[in-house]
Amino acid sequence: MSAEVSAVVAAFNAETTIRMCLNALCLQDFSIENYEVIVVDDGSTDDTGKIVRSFSLNKPIKYIRQERAGLAAARNKGVEAAEGSVVLFINPDCVAQIGWIREMTASLKSAGVEAVRGASMTKWKSIAARLAQIEKEEIFSAFERADFVNMTDANSSGYQKDALLRLGGFNASIHIPDYISGGESDIWDTDISHRMAKAGCKTAFVPAAVVNHLFHPDSASAYVGMTIRRGYRYIFAYKTLADRTAADWYLPHGLKFQLLALLLAAAGVPVALISPVAGLYAILFGVISFYLLTLSFTFFALGKDFRAGLLSLPFLLLRAASFGYGLLRGSGRFAVSGTTGHAAHARHDRRGEDSFGKK
Repeated sequence: MSAEVSAVVAAFNAETTIRMCLNALCLQDFSIENYEVIVVDDGSTDDTGKIVRSFSLNKPIKYIRQERAGLAAARNKGVEAAEGSVVLFINPDCVAQIGWIREMTASLKSAGVEAVRGASMTKWKSIAARLAQIEKEEIFSAFERADFVNMTDANSSGYQKDALLRLGGFNASIHIPDYISGGESDIWDTDISHRMAKAGCKTAFVPAAVVNHLFHPDSASAYVGMTIRRGYRYIFAYKTLADRTAADWYLPHGLKFQLLALLLAAAGVPVALISPVAGLYAILFGVISFYLLTLSFTFFALGKDFRAGLLSLPFLLLRAASFGYGLLRGSGRFAVSGTTGHAAHARHDRRGEDSFGKK
């Protein structure tokens, strides 16, 4: 009997977490005969393959190894091997809570739903980790108020297999530079989400389908590094995606206007050297605007974790400054090196064939 659901883990050098990920997938409250677990090893150089091949719990793991080709190609390989009409994706550094497969599958069986994203959380207790988690939870809160959402997420996502096939799968022709690695799956998720929306496919948020993210920024410096790379990736998405408006979907909640307010305040400093009054007005307007734009997050954070919420203002200031720095560095990098993203995207669309080699 063929599996109804295929859970795919695209992994690269995941020896420290892959066992925990597989344990959780094999202990779901979903009929053991009705789902399969597939691991696509994207050319790992550590013991990822050895761990997966020797893994034994209550069901066999389908293991596929490919030469290093990137996450998009690995996911497509998993879809190609999937028996199920529903394909779920989870990252190897995530642990699915009981009910993840059941909840994701039930939503995908709802009328008109062709893609889903679940929620993620962390058990890290540091202030930085809590604020980074609250940042996500604010987005989840907005998702819960919407009938449909516009983005999937690599940590926890699912699709009707035939919808992925119709769209040609994930765009493996988008190559992510090494210097923006770490979270690069966001680019492929942004791309597939935008193409699904243009095709009229609906994506639903499933708050009850939760994964625990094992790697999470647990210090201010780690969060700054992550946010700078996020700025790089935004520029890469803007330069690469066929429709540049899709890059805006990638922006963290509320960040665009906070960044503009911060830039206005910063611009007021040199202006003040020429016209002190005009510069002072620009600085005050920018600072006050930034403060007002942070109130929504601050009140939300105080309700989630009062101690962390008290540090919301410096946290959001750090976020905007780090993201802005990433934008500047990314713009400079691409101005020098350029990108072939649009050409690659055009080839992906023009061929009239999908990433699985079928017409």
